[in-house]
Amino acid sequence: MGHACQILTFSTSNKKEIEAECNEWADRNCDPLEGGHGGLPGHIDYTDKVFNSFKEAREYLSETFGNYNEKAVRYKVYPDIAPTKAMTELKARIGEWDRKYRELSSNVHYQGVLSKTISCKKCQASLPTSYCGNTYKNHCPICYSDLRPASTLERIETYRKNRDDLQKRYDEEERKQQAKLENMTKLYWAVACEVHC
Repeated sequence: MGHACQILTFSTSNKKEIEAECNEWADRNCDPLEGGHGGLPGHIDYTDKVFNSFKEAREYLSETFGNYNEKAVRYKVYPDIAPTKAMTELKARIGEWDRKYRELSSNVHYQGVLSKTISCKKCQASLPTSYCGNTYKNHCPICYSDLRPASTLERIETYRKNRDDLQKRYDEEERKQQAKLENMTKLYWAVACEVHC
């Protein structure tokens, strides 16, 4: 028992077509044994909200899940833009920081170290390093606290922050380029669909 949530997108403005497809999605994803059938549990609320991108629309609609509020918003779809030199450089730098972040985050810190045991700073459990990577990775199997040193956690956070800051700069640069094509945008609908499953 739970909720199936999905944001469906439509290039059409025909609300009957949108509702038919959303109801079809609901029929495929609901639990008929829980009384689910016949489409969405409620009517779609077509709002006047217009977002500059699907990403912004998705962030807004994701907050509406939980009460079967089928909201619909519009978002702008811009024609493809040629990346500027600044965008290309930012994308490469984002990739570098993301790679560093993923490598350090997924790395099993104590796997293969010379020490036979490590101690959890929170619960004081003594853990054999020979099991690191098998029965536990970077978190204590007893209290689930992170076992990695503070310096490693700080580096992970620095990598994440650098990546996210560069992504914001990239998004700003992309918005500047899209603003030049504002008269060529198309409006799509994004609908938050939710059923009991």
